[in-house]
Amino acid sequence: MSPGTTSSCTRSTPCNWTSPPRTLLAAIAPYFHEDGMALDFVAPTRWRARGAVFRDLACASLDRVTGRRVDDWLPRAAAARPLRRLQQEMQMLLYTHPVNAEREAAGLSPVNSFWVSGAGALDARPTTTSPVQVGERLRPAALAGLSDEWAAQWRALDTQVLPGLLAALDAQHPVALTLCGERHARTWATPSPRGWQRAIRLLRPPSVAQALEEL
Repeated sequence: MSPGTTSSCTRSTPCNWTSPPRTLLAAIAPYFHEDGMALDFVAPTRWRARGAVFRDLACASLDRVTGRRVDDWLPRAAAARPLRRLQQEMQMLLYTHPVNAEREAAGLSPVNSFWVSGAGALDARPTTTSPVQVGERLRPAALAGLSDEWAAQWRALDTQVLPGLLAALDAQHPVALTLCGERHARTWATPSPRGWQRAIRLLRPPSVAQALEEL
């Protein structure tokens, strides 16, 4: 959950400009607690929210929402109703929050809401101990709409990253590849090189273009 986007204030909440994010967290946490959600401080612009409402909640990342109509990306599921109500409540409460008065006096934008992303539930016991690599080289070009740079990063992946996957297959190690797009994510996984070869065949043109279009 990202503030810089949310908050509420109680009359008894002290406002200390030396730690405004924690001040805001302390102010809004009771409202979330009433709906069975707990908030923990992770970083000034990122807090961890815990509660049953997040288990099956489909939500969009801030990357998707920035510069767009926020309402188009709000979760519509019935389980998300408490969050939508809290967003409205926090906007009203933040309007006169002392921390925002200090931010505006310093020439900074006010904190006026919150955004939920990365929701879900982790298995109590991981099913694998295999190393996980997360590559974000495609992300900046995609967000900026730079098609030439995006294509160049795909070529870089092909020469710098995929050979490592092929080497793992040659060594008889399980391999999984996940591609994440704006709407969906797809994973191709195999416990054996033979299984991976079947997946590769499914991705041959024009299936490669179709797979990317579905993301």
